[in-house]
Amino acid sequence: MADEKNPLPTVSPITVPADSTNDSNMNELGSLIQGVLQQTQDRFQHMWSIHHPPPTDKFPLSTLQPASSP
Repeated sequence: MADEKNPLPTVSPITVPADSTNDSNMNELGSLIQGVLQQTQDRFQHMWSIHHPPPTDKFPLSTLQPASSP
């Protein structure tokens, strides 16, 4: 209820009873979130490997010659 000093109404916090059903739901939600995060990480790694292939040895250091002096 609002008063003269504070025009905003007061809100009671929502309380959820702690029981095994809530714990089970939270565990299931946590598992789902972990699964989504793992899939997202796998997709990013896959896309990264497609767009950033490992370097090839086109120009090995053994073929480089010292610069000749003029």
